[in-house]
Amino acid sequence: MSEQTGRSRVKRCTFTLPETDEALIDQIQDLANRMGLRTPTRSEAVRAALKNLAWANERRFRSTFESLERIKTGRPPADEREP
Repeated sequence: MSEQTGRSRVKRCTFTLPETDEALIDQIQDLANRMGLRTPTRSEAVRAALKNLAWANERRFRSTFESLERIKTGRPPADEREP
């Protein structure tokens, strides 16, 4: 942590998610609302999920990891990008 601000340094990341995972982020945000919590940002929803996975036992971690859809990373060619 920085001594001046008392906060962790942050790193900007970009990554590719399938639409089904985007929908999971929306579900996490909706759950927080239903629980009376403030709506987490997309980044906070992903970070919370990462912490939850990090705390999982090995069996649950393996099961979750193996259930992930393999996706092609990187940007699509210019002619396939959304306008």
